[in-house]
Amino acid sequence: MDHKSKQKGHKHKQKFNEEIASEPAIDRKQLAHKPEEQSSMGRGMGWFGIILSLIALFFLPVIMGAAGVIVGFVAYRDGAKTLGVWAIVIGLIAIAVRFFAPLF
Repeated sequence: MDHKSKQKGHKHKQKFNEEIASEPAIDRKQLAHKPEEQSSMGRGMGWFGIILSLIALFFLPVIMGAAGVIVGFVAYRDGAKTLGVWAIVIGLIAIAVRFFAPLF
């Protein structure tokens, strides 16, 4: 075998070592969350956060309000945007009322 035939054989091997499968295309529309698609877990967490925040208006405002804010954030992240925002706002109001009207 001469030098040219060795190079030709080497080139031939390289051709078979290449990956020939195409990459699968990802449809970005399927990956995006739609606002109307909420998980039941997110809605449940949202309602739980609102309940905690409402309780905070009357009992242990700092502790229950903070818990309502945290649970509201988790609900917001899980897709229950409206319920999560309401839980956060009511919890923050309960905490603010406690600090600005301590005798209430």
